[in-house]
Amino acid sequence: MNSNKNIFVLADLICFLAALQICAWLMLPPELDIFDDYTGASTFTVLSFLVSFYMMDCRRVGHEDFRDTSVRVFLAVLIGSVCAGFIFYSFDKWRFPRLMFVLQLFVTFGLTLGWRALYYTFWRNFSALPERVLLLGSAGAGRVRRVLSEYMPEAMILGYIGEPGADPNEAGPCLGDVSLTLSELAAKKADRLIIIDTFY
Repeated sequence: MNSNKNIFVLADLICFLAALQICAWLMLPPELDIFDDYTGASTFTVLSFLVSFYMMDCRRVGHEDFRDTSVRVFLAVLIGSVCAGFIFYSFDKWRFPRLMFVLQLFVTFGLTLGWRALYYTFWRNFSALPERVLLLGSAGAGRVRRVLSEYMPEAMILGYIGEPGADPNEAGPCLGDVSLTLSELAAKKADRLIIIDTFY
């Protein structure tokens, strides 16, 4: 999981840099270099997007519906652009031309969403390991299974922790008492714990 997130961060970073270069080719005179002549603006832009993509948790690629991913990316690009724009116009010497700034927003959104669309369409089907899910309780296991099958079809329910007697076709096998939650999370190498009962 962490290795995938590191790869996703690198992919986004490449997109940020590529967007800057594309906009430079389209908007700047040939004698100007985006990274040499606009070092401050380029640095602020990349840092703003890195922070905003982290804030919006845009690394959840493959673990949520693509529509949710699209909203996250859109908001991250918007927040990053607002932050970068605020910095630009606080420092006269470190800013892009306004039209280039607007173009860069759209190009960044297109590139960062584009590689995610490719991932959802092709790569995830071959490379993603199933997310291992452990249930705490069993009362709503059937509904949880239906939601997972719709939004996270690669998820695998390992079983549930709680009172025995639930339908194994919905909740999986009973893995023991509630007091064993942490040990079972470690033993089963679960990626996600879903709480579906309230315990007193």
